Amino acid sequence: MNSQVLPNYPFNGTYYGGINTTLAPLPEPGWAFSHWTIQLDTILPSLNDSLVTVTTDTSDVIVAHFLPPISCEVMLDATAQPGRIEFDGTVYEFPPTWRCPKVWPNR
Repeated sequence: MNSQVLPNYPFNGTYYGGINTTLAPLPEPGWAFSHWTIQLDTILPSLNDSLVTVTTDTSDVIVAHFLPPISCEVMLDATAQPGRIEFDGTVYEFPPTWRCPKVWPNR
């Protein structure tokens, strides 16, 4: 809040009305900011922006919402062989091909 990191949550404080207050969420590692909720005043530029300003004119409740870390296991398979799958910018070939790095000498 402005230049201060709040010591604990929920945080209750007394502020003068009519003063712009800047809010920035500080998610725990792996978590992501989602949005703000506020009961009476208006957050600018929007409830979905992480760095916002609020001008309080009355008592209010402001909440920063966060999304938990998500991890998923993904198995890729191609039923028609040979096949290709592109996933997250990487192309996977099926069946996998392996090339000998050099020609082996005759024995």
